[in-house]
Amino acid sequence: MKRLLIILFLFQLNYLFSQDALYVSAKNGLIVRSGPDKTYDKVGKLDYAEKITFFQSTKRYDEITDNGVVLKGEWYHISANDINSKTIVGYVFNGFLTNKTLKKKINYYEFKPEKNLDFKLASFSIYDVYKLDTLKIVSGYYEHKDAKMVLPNTENDYGVRLLMVNEQHKIIYQSQGFFEAYSFEPHFFKNNKSDKIIIVCQLSSEYCYGGQAFILENGKIKYMGLLDIEPQTEEKCLIDILKINEFSNELIFSFNSKKLVLEPGKRGIYIKNNGTTYNYSNGKLLLKK
Repeated sequence: MKRLLIILFLFQLNYLFSQDALYVSAKNGLIVRSGPDKTYDKVGKLDYAEKITFFQSTKRYDEITDNGVVLKGEWYHISANDINSKTIVGYVFNGFLTNKTLKKKINYYEFKPEKNLDFKLASFSIYDVYKLDTLKIVSGYYEHKDAKMVLPNTENDYGVRLLMVNEQHKIIYQSQGFFEAYSFEPHFFKNNKSDKIIIVCQLSSEYCYGGQAFILENGKIKYMGLLDIEPQTEEKCLIDILKINEFSNELIFSFNSKKLVLEPGKRGIYIKNNGTTYNYSNGKLLLKK
């Protein structure tokens, strides 16, 4: 009897090790439960794209509705790393699993570089200057001369700008002008996986009206586009509700607010936040409602 149990154990162990890996396909992560049914207690959560190599069928079939779509599948008994990188054992619904290799979500978080209060540029009125290693990120605008517009300002390209300046005080990047704004404050976001930095400049006058987004990578800045969105509440601005993630080289800007305003500096379109995002990939920033 003991020999039979050992054979069965080795067979089961071999079954677990010989399977192909599965990956969590639920963008917001996958709940792990204490038993093979959604009525069981939650014991943890797996991150999007988490790799699962130890799993076993329970023959417990179920249907789960996700965003109006009915998913049919089975509950699996699994062992994997949870969102805190700790081993977790429990049950998950395999309708949110795939055998396609997925890349993990990269989370960005805001950080505050050192300010450089003594920095000056000729004919440029400075709002803010931040140090990033040997580079300086500068926001402000070119001043008029004798109340007249002078280069690099033009009728279609004037107002607040973002500059990048090197050690020799040479301007190596200059954005287009974003017209008049009382404030054009840069906010900086980075992740723990790459040297990529996202810069979002909050636009405001009497009220907040979106933010201009840039990406800094390998010493070069690229303009992504306008995040033309704000929360409906006047107590907060875009930068207060902004979350940035990256999936498979696609940047996703999401918003921690139940109600949003699109085109806040123009028409002011009021919407409910049903997963509204701005997505940036292949050089394009697109609104998805």
